[in-house]
Order: sequence, then C-alpha cells, then structure tokens
Amino acid sequence: DGEDDVDEHVAIYNCRGLRSILEHVDPDDPLRWFELPTVLKRTVLDDFEYVSESGRLYPLPAQVTVAAILHAWVRHRKRTQDTDAGQIRALAESLQRYFNEALSSMLLYEDERPQYAMVTTSHPGKRASEIYGGEHLLRLMVKLPWFLEQLPITRDEVRQFARLFQDLCRFLLRNHYRFFSVVDGS
Repeated sequence: DGEDDVDEHVAIYNCRGLRSILEHVDPDDPLRWFELPTVLKRTVLDDFEYVSESGRLYPLPAQVTVAAILHAWVRHRKRTQDTDAGQIRALAESLQRYFNEALSSMLLYEDERPQYAMVTTSHPGKRASEIYGGEHLLRLMVKLPWFLEQLPITRDEVRQFARLFQDLCRFLLRNHYRFFSVVDGS
C-alpha cells in the first residue's frame, strides 16, 4: 500500500512539466507555496492519462467552465468572508486572462489541438475560459510558478497571491466532483 503511494507520487511529480518547474524552484522560494494538494495533483495525472494515454477528449463546451468555476469561487468568498473580496476578484480575473492567453500555446495536449481549432471556429464569440473546464484550469495552476517568475512582483505580493491560491485550491477540493469530469481515472 505504501509502495503504491510512492509510485503515485512519482507519477504525479513527472506529469506534464510539474517536475521541471519544481526542480528549478529553490526550496526556500515562495513559489513553492503554489504546490497543488495531493487530490488535485492526482486529478492532473488522471487528466493526462485520460487525454494523452487513452486518446479521449473532453466534450466542449464544458458543463462547468473555467469562467464559471472562478465566478463561483468569488461568489463563495463574498458570502463567507468579504475582507478579501477585491483581491479574490482580481486574482480570478487575472487567472481567467492568463487562461485565455495560455490555453492554445501552453495548456493543450497534442491530441486536443484539432478539437481546439474546431471549437474556436464553432464558438467565435466565446473566450477559452467560457469553453474549457476544470481540468484545463488545473493545468494552468500547475504552471503558475513559471508565470510568476516572469512577473516583476515582490515577495510579499507572491505570499499574498499564494494565500489566495491555496484558498482556491481548498474551494476546488470541496467542489471536486462538481468541477472535474475525470475522477479516479474514469
């Protein structure tokens, strides 16, 4: 049983760039604060296996889109703790912008590119975040340390962003079955 946990950890660590990102981050660097919880890492791995190894594609538009997930998070935070409402909204808007810009060049697997071409043609007025779902949002979240390294932000800003990132992770965990199509390799 413990050996299976080790194998799963190695598989998750090697999945789609997570290893290369974490290898280049100093253990004391605040970017380490952006590591996904194990359940979400497992979802990233299941997503990789679903698309790359099984050759399946997600039906698009997703039932619950990236835009809807981020909007639900903002609404949830407004109801439960309004002290960070402006920061939460700003982060959600930033993540949605990054998602829209990064999807076609950084977040799609090779097998998904023809589907992307078809879906953008058939939904010309919609942004990527209004078409794609939770699994694709997690792919962006895996790459956030790389995005942050490109920005001129202070350590305190990174710390604040990391706190909000962890809050978003908790929200995704609480709503896992609602936001993600691929669960436990299905």
